[in-house]
Amino acid sequence: MLTAILISTDPALGSVLEELAVLTGQVSFRQHFEKFPSRYELARVLNSYQPELVFVDLGRWEAAIELTGWVRQHDTKIAVVGFGDRLARQFGAQYADAGLAAVLAVPFEYQEFLQAVDDAIHKVRAKVQPNLLAFLPSKAGSGCTTTVLNVAARLAGEVGQRVLVLEADLHSGILPDLLHARDTCFMRDALEHAAQIDSPSWRRYTVSREGFDAILADRAKKAPLPTWIDYYHLLGFAASRYDTILVDLPEVVNDATVEIVRRARQVFVVCTPEIPSLALARQRLAELALRGAALSRAAIVVNRWHASDLSPVEVSEGLGRPVAAVIHNDYRTIQRAILESRPVHSDTRLGRAYLDFARQLAGEAPAAPETGKFSLRRLLLGSTA
Repeated sequence: MLTAILISTDPALGSVLEELAVLTGQVSFRQHFEKFPSRYELARVLNSYQPELVFVDLGRWEAAIELTGWVRQHDTKIAVVGFGDRLARQFGAQYADAGLAAVLAVPFEYQEFLQAVDDAIHKVRAKVQPNLLAFLPSKAGSGCTTTVLNVAARLAGEVGQRVLVLEADLHSGILPDLLHARDTCFMRDALEHAAQIDSPSWRRYTVSREGFDAILADRAKKAPLPTWIDYYHLLGFAASRYDTILVDLPEVVNDATVEIVRRARQVFVVCTPEIPSLALARQRLAELALRGAALSRAAIVVNRWHASDLSPVEVSEGLGRPVAAVIHNDYRTIQRAILESRPVHSDTRLGRAYLDFARQLAGEAPAAPETGKFSLRRLLLGSTA
């Protein structure tokens, strides 16, 4: 939940906004001014509650703009949402120039309130989180989770980083099984309390394995449903505590996990070299774009690759995104590691592939892609190229 301050000289409008805040469960108004406060009063409240949002009545335009300036001078990370009559929609550019992050016009609607909150927060805080990397499977069974697990182990081991793994596949996550970690708080618990997490409570939600921390999914627990705000708080708290945060996502980005792909430094679509998996990788990229994720930050991980398969170059050409890593197929090695509840040893060929990828993520140059004889562009697009 986001903390907010409400400044409304119209009791009716203020009441509607307070009702919407309760209904959505996304905003908590900590202070309601029924008249415009002095600069001193405003600063005192901002210092006391440290809100993410300030809602200001646009009925008194000059006073509203002056107050918006005070808020922005106090902290540029506070988003100001203006609200007023129907004319508010007609002068959006003027309001933006005045420093407002979003505008709500009467009659206030549930979805418009949610959208205004989303727009406002991401206008003032829409920065890429440099240590956040998201992994998205093209389809179930692509090996996304084992890739995340093994890359995390190599980053924490040979590379020497502080690493956090977040299992965001809340319905099908298997990391508790792979890591033999069941006696713990789980991801839904952490998300539910993300706005209140502090250093002492953080250890309740994380488990430590193979040198890295993880917050795991509990498939049996189906509620509460998280929102993007829960991920916003969780990622914000973890950002300064780790060198790298790896997120294991489900196939489809939803209204909550969209926060991860919007702020990730890179999103890796993990696929295998078979045409069905590659076709779905193309679909995942399209879905990322529809969700507002920058495709310039998306790349492909080709898993279970053989030398006779489509080459990384052709995978890249067919999907229109670079191939960041190629993980060779070694069923026996990966199964042995799973049975022994450990990552793949780094002295194996498969382990070296994970280590190379981990080093690349830590800043080293990627290896040159291999070549092959097939055309993915022709197979996926029907091209003769």
